Parts: sequence; structure tokens; C-alpha cells
Amino acid sequence: MTQHTENSSYREKLIEHLFVAELLKLSWLRHCCALEISKPEVDNSGYDLIVEAMGVVRHMQLKTSIVGGKTAVQKIHTKLADKPSGCVVWIYIDEKTLHLGPFLYFGAEAGEPLPSLVDRKVAKHTKGNKDGVKTERRNIRVLPKSSFTAITSIENLYVRLFSKVCPTVQMDLPDKADHPLTPTLGVHREIMLIDHKSLFLDFIAHKGVGSKDIVASSTASYVSYLNSVAKLIGRDITPTLLRSDSDVDNIAKSISGKRKENTIRNYCSAMRQYVAMVKAKGL
Repeated sequence: MTQHTENSSYREKLIEHLFVAELLKLSWLRHCCALEISKPEVDNSGYDLIVEAMGVVRHMQLKTSIVGGKTAVQKIHTKLADKPSGCVVWIYIDEKTLHLGPFLYFGAEAGEPLPSLVDRKVAKHTKGNKDGVKTERRNIRVLPKSSFTAITSIENLYVRLFSKVCPTVQMDLPDKADHPLTPTLGVHREIMLIDHKSLFLDFIAHKGVGSKDIVASSTASYVSYLNSVAKLIGRDITPTLLRSDSDVDNIAKSISGKRKENTIRNYCSAMRQYVAMVKAKGL
């Protein structure tokens, strides 16, 4: 018996506090301390936390697994679907370091209710009744891992929870046998590519970028360059990633040799405009 199984209740509470701390830290550093967190007094409605930011209230159920664990399903209370924007966050943790991530997410866009659970498999009691029959738990549904979307970082999860404007596409995860989110289970990794894309387009358009710029011919080119950078480095373009010129320089060094020098200069031009937007808008 490992410490994780012997002290499972302790671990569950520890992970909850670590997770809340990460969200609060992001709110402190990037979102003007706007995050509010509370807990239900009675645990009978299928959620562990109530979190609110950017005008979005999330009733959140937390699930946890060790990286490399074999858990393939989670059980969800149907009452979670009654909340205005309920969701489930499945947290993977490193067994040795307790580092959080990656994350699995089940829910809709910010402000939207949970996807319907009506057609989901009804859970059964693990023990039989006096007749040996394992009866159904009518208020509990079983969700396979394939129902969740994989999110690699706490920063991307924060955006997924509270932002109503982030476009998303889905890509298969890298094929790695010991990865907890292996594609054989049908899980997809969420790539947002550019956080605040619409705001970025408006920002550079008002600056006149694209009309006279010799590096990029249009505002759409800047978006294309940022998308290319996101794919090259395997991370989304967010205010957390790009906050200063030094961030731009570091990314340029990391992708040096992967594209032609002129192309990388174009990438840097787009990234510097993104940095300028982040500073101007206080993101």
C-alpha cells in the first residue's frame, strides 16, 4: 500500500488546496485578483468548488489521478447539470513531486451549462444488496475518459474556464505509450492557439498594422504568424506566455533553425505586437 492509497483523503484535500492556490496565483499575476472561490456547506449536489471570474460562475467537481494511473472513467452527479455553468476538472498529479497537470476537462463554454448527461451510462453500486444485486444509482452517470478534453497547463485551463472569446481547435495528443492521455482512449488536446484573438486583431488594426508594414502584408498575416509559433512551441499564445520583449527573444531562440530567418523575423514582429497589446490592455 502506497502513501497515495493509505492517505487518500489527505491527498484529496491537499490536491484541492494546491489547485486552488494555482488558480489564485494566476488571478493575482494576470487577472487583477478577480477570482472568487467558495465551497458548499453540504456535499450533495455533485460539486466541490464554486469559482467566479470574468462574470462567469463555475460549479466545479474535482477528480484526481496519478500520472500513469489506469482510471478510465469518472462518476458524475446529475445535479451538476442543473448549475448555470457546471464542469468537471480531472487533475493528474506527479506521484513524486505532486506537480499538477495535465488536466482533463468536461464542460461547455464559459457561461454555458454542462453537456447533457441524459444518455450517459447510469452508475451502479459497487456492492450488491441483500439479494446480491448491484442496483443502479439513478443520480450518478459514468463518463469515460474519451468524453474529456485534455488541457496541458493551468494557464490554458483558467482561460477555458472563464473566457468566452477563445477560439479552439482540437488535435490528437502525441503518441506516447506511458502518457496518461494516450490517443487510444480518444482524448484530444485542446489548443486555443491565440488567446484574445479578436482583441488582438482590433488592436493592430487601430495601430494601422498591415497597411504600411513591410514585414507582414495584413492583420491576418500576424494571426497566421502567431498560430505558426503556437504550433512550433506546442503552447498557446497567451498573455502569460508573451508579456515582454525578452519573452519574444526567448521564443525566437527556441525556434531558431526550424524556419527561415526571414520567417522568424515575421514571427517576432507579430509577437511584439501581441506584447504591446498585453501591456496596453493590462492583460
